[in-house]
Amino acid sequence: MSPQLFHLFGDISIHAYGLFIALGLTAASFLLYRDKPLQKIIVFDDLLSIISWCIIAGILGGRMLWMIETWPHHSWIEFFKLWTPGYSILGAMTTAVIALFILLSQATKQPFAVLDRLAIYAPLAQAIGRVGCFFTGCCYGAVTSLWCAVTYTHPDCLAPLGVPLHPTQLYSSVLGVTLFIFLYCTQKWWTKSGQLAGLYLIGAGLERFLVDFLRAPRRLIGDTIISRSQVLAAIVVVGGCVIFYVAWYAKRQHKHI
Repeated sequence: MSPQLFHLFGDISIHAYGLFIALGLTAASFLLYRDKPLQKIIVFDDLLSIISWCIIAGILGGRMLWMIETWPHHSWIEFFKLWTPGYSILGAMTTAVIALFILLSQATKQPFAVLDRLAIYAPLAQAIGRVGCFFTGCCYGAVTSLWCAVTYTHPDCLAPLGVPLHPTQLYSSVLGVTLFIFLYCTQKWWTKSGQLAGLYLIGAGLERFLVDFLRAPRRLIGDTIISRSQVLAAIVVVGGCVIFYVAWYAKRQHKHI
């Protein structure tokens, strides 16, 4: 498989990585636009502007964590080549969520209610974006003999060539879709602001923590089987648990549901 899907003209090509990230963001934005509870909390144009800034924060955060995870295999100059593959979903999610909460706190009196609506569709955007990772060969898995193994042969792919690997990108994609379906189908159960956001962080953190066992290379902490990325994922899970716990015992409920 080639990470370059279509060649247009000159040096202009359509790459799977950027295309699927764009498709994921488009799908999530479309569903948010049609989300009636969200319409009662914030003007969509204002939310779109906030999301645009959060995307920038996510790109920078995702690039930064990827650099940390792969250091010293890449030069710091690679950080500024944002058009090339090499991003950490966990890093992008963390910085985007931080930026999102700060901006929402200034734009609405119900920031957690907005975060809950965004949390429903965020896993879908991530799941679609992971397909781009699969074509590109980034975030690849360890060597395996399982029937589902994928072997990369194209020289432009970032994964090792000619060896069967775990398709960890697709594992993450499937888990992301599963999280989206769960949050979407059970959203009526969670009537307090912050519960859905907490559940999203728990689910996203667990996905990364579990799939990381099958990824390669892994930068382990000492003699343990835990990687640096898993520590960050665990922090995300704990943060999600705290948010959900606080929301569970809060008296304030969603007014729009």
